[in-house]
Amino acid sequence: MEKTKDYHLGYIAAVSDIMEEQYDIDVALYLFAIDEVDSDYQEGYRDALLSIKRYGKPVYTSDNVTYVGFQCT
Repeated sequence: MEKTKDYHLGYIAAVSDIMEEQYDIDVALYLFAIDEVDSDYQEGYRDALLSIKRYGKPVYTSDNVTYVGFQCT
């Protein structure tokens, strides 16, 4: 599945939000669980939260390259 530009923007936004502010990942994931994603942006945002929750850092795979612990600037 090819990821869209909106997916990438959502992923980057989630990583930026986590790095910039006190953020309760569990609450955000709960909200996604009760109200499913309805856009590529939201899917990317949720996937970033899941990655950070699971690994403690953003882990992103694109094609055959995996990025671990990157920072958004």
